[in-house]
Amino acid sequence: IKVRSNEGRVVDEGSVELRVAAVPQSPAEEKVILSLGASMTSGGQWVKEMYRRLTGTGGTPAADGLTNIKLIGSKGEGDVRYEGYGGWTYTSFSTANKRNDHMILTGNFSDKNDAEDQHSSYVDSNGQVWKIEYVTATEMKIICNSATGKLPSTTGGTLTHVSGGSNTKNIVYTSARQADANPFWDSAKSKNNFKAYVEKHGAETLDEVIIYLGWNQTTNTLEAFRESAVKLIDSILAEYPD
Repeated sequence: IKVRSNEGRVVDEGSVELRVAAVPQSPAEEKVILSLGASMTSGGQWVKEMYRRLTGTGGTPAADGLTNIKLIGSKGEGDVRYEGYGGWTYTSFSTANKRNDHMILTGNFSDKNDAEDQHSSYVDSNGQVWKIEYVTATEMKIICNSATGKLPSTTGGTLTHVSGGSNTKNIVYTSARQADANPFWDSAKSKNNFKAYVEKHGAETLDEVIIYLGWNQTTNTLEAFRESAVKLIDSILAEYPD
């Protein structure tokens, strides 16, 4: 392969070896995959295409029709799950990362439940749309689609149903506070807790982690960038060394 300038001058060249692999087979046991990233992951496009190629049939390129593939994450639709947030970095996924667009509501939420209402959407008085990440009888975590989202009041208010969920009554809350935005963060332990995260999402283990990060840290020194990447990767390997 030769790379040429606009004037036709060869500026670099090298060789690439193409290795043709056999069509993959379905794993004998469930393989759990976690995908995480920044803005190029937040919409889930590449995760959706990856899942299609692994588990679908037909299409271009032709899908492999595999079974026993499970994606986990608090974002996505159906079986396509992931963690992707605009502007995030390795550090964002290694700290509590409190943000205005991740809030904990308190109130009486006994009319909703995780199984039926997770990821349903509600709008606040400022027109900002929020999605339920989890809900208990007295506490609810919501995430705003906007990176600058802020509730109209932290002392109480109402969110109006937009879409999704089975229990569509408005959300009436009595107070709100910033939540730990990092989905892996364990406030009690002050560190990432991937075991708890995996269990929460209905899986028994974690087999593969795909990390799609980097460009939001272009102002870092190489040393600072490397340190932040190693911190996140080590927190995964500490609980899942294989």
